[in-house]
Amino acid sequence: MWLQMENAGIELRPDKSHIIFDKASDKTICARQDPDYELSELVMQQIKEFNKQGYSVAIFKVEVAYVHLAKGHTLDQVKRDIHDRSKLYRRSDRP
Repeated sequence: MWLQMENAGIELRPDKSHIIFDKASDKTICARQDPDYELSELVMQQIKEFNKQGYSVAIFKVEVAYVHLAKGHTLDQVKRDIHDRSKLYRRSDRP
């Protein structure tokens, strides 16, 4: 998603920020965080900016998820968005 962001500095590039953002729906962004790193202040500011733009951000670090909800969003809504997105990646021949 970094390449698609118009004003993203080099500091937010995944190899620099240790986090990868991926738009899951029109309301939710999923992020995978490198487990060996903590969120930087710059990344937290980006998350706040996503929230201001109306996106909730679900961060996955190993098996732990942190969700930063945008105003008017619910945790259940974010869970549904992530679940619906995950259907795209499931193979139809699996049980």
